[in-house]
Amino acid sequence: MSGFFNMENPFWNFLGKMCDVIWLTILWFISLVPAIIIFFLAGASQNILKILSSNSATVFMIFGLILLVLTFCVGPATTAFFYVGQKIIKDEEGYITKQYFHSFSQNFRQGALIWLIMLVIGLLLGFNLWFYINLNSKVGNVVMFIILFAVWIYLMVLQYVFAVLSKFDNSIKNIFRFSFILSVKKFGWTMLMIGVFAATMAIGLMVLSPVLLFAPGIIIITDSVIVSRIFKPYIEVSQEQESGKGKQGEENV
Repeated sequence: MSGFFNMENPFWNFLGKMCDVIWLTILWFISLVPAIIIFFLAGASQNILKILSSNSATVFMIFGLILLVLTFCVGPATTAFFYVGQKIIKDEEGYITKQYFHSFSQNFRQGALIWLIMLVIGLLLGFNLWFYINLNSKVGNVVMFIILFAVWIYLMVLQYVFAVLSKFDNSIKNIFRFSFILSVKKFGWTMLMIGVFAATMAIGLMVLSPVLLFAPGIIIITDSVIVSRIFKPYIEVSQEQESGKGKQGEENV
């Protein structure tokens, strides 16, 4: 019985990590106050679905512009979540709040720019898909399948881009390039990540709205488990290269 109350017990360890994930989810939502406000102004999930299924291109584009203005913090917030999430998986977590906002501020510029790039591309793909679906022509059907392929590539890259930013210091161009390479090279893991993302969002939007409150934690911590395994050999190579540079510097001195 005394073993059960031991804080090193796997049960309490797991429970502690779940509490950390819940707190990270709260921090993520706090970082997105402007986006949350527009979400509720739009009437939550049901009205957002109506907007996206609207036959008005003007309404769609206005909604897109509002998203661009109000959701710029999604990138740095998601990057910070991945940063701490991977530490939790590896039992390297310390002060969760401090680590979260350290990553948030450190990666703010790149995270915001990457999010805005992904959002613009996503809106363009969504608008073109909507346009050709409503075109009802053979040419439109061919173009629609090409766009669907592009959407699939987009979703593959989206699974990695913020996780890569949280772990590697590089240019935005190289972050996108590396994310694409990983998404193809680790195709099986990529499909699992997309499946978790799609299932969680579908349940939250169409079945049980409260699931959306836990969606960031469910999606990002699951992805963190996966990317921690994927990143390991690349991190080891990066550390060896840095070690080699350090030795060369000492020899030069």
